[in-house]
Amino acid sequence: HYFPVNADDLPDGRREYGFDVLDFNFAMRGGFFDGKCITQEPLPDYDLARIRTGQIVDGETRWAAELNPQVFGRFQEIGAGLAGLRPAAAAGGFELYMDGGTLVYRRESCDAGDVAARFYLHLFPAEAVDLPEDRRAQGFVNRGFDFAEYGAMRGGRCLAVAPLPDYPIARIRTGQHIAGQGDLWQADFPAGQ
Repeated sequence: HYFPVNADDLPDGRREYGFDVLDFNFAMRGGFFDGKCITQEPLPDYDLARIRTGQIVDGETRWAAELNPQVFGRFQEIGAGLAGLRPAAAAGGFELYMDGGTLVYRRESCDAGDVAARFYLHLFPAEAVDLPEDRRAQGFVNRGFDFAEYGAMRGGRCLAVAPLPDYPIARIRTGQHIAGQGDLWQADFPAGQ
């Protein structure tokens, strides 16, 4: 399933759903190489916000994954860019890095279960006036996200790149939360931005 940045790029019959379905049968388009199953699928010519893929056997989902093409395409570049940086914090198996106007989440050993829960991202500005009026009493804005919005998995590693606002941030509190169960992990650290 391809989710475009602009829904107008979808064919007429798919705009109401917000994504295009390009399902395929592996036996018709895939092959085996060196003990691995491989298929190559062409991407559409419009900009993609995310891709959802998986496998259905006898009407049941065997596996599913989502990825952000912008992060996936830059996976190695982003990872290499973190080599000289010290993490701002570490929790829940994730190292957190401040990289310009983004907060990067990196987990070296990762599977779909590690990123299934929603991430929360509470940003405490240096000046309360930068908050929307309805958030000033709380003192922060929540820029929570699902991993598929900002992240990608590759070779057993997970990487997510969450954008930060352009005003100065004093502190960040982030983690993963499951409704009714609470936090899976939390990190709270000075942003220095």
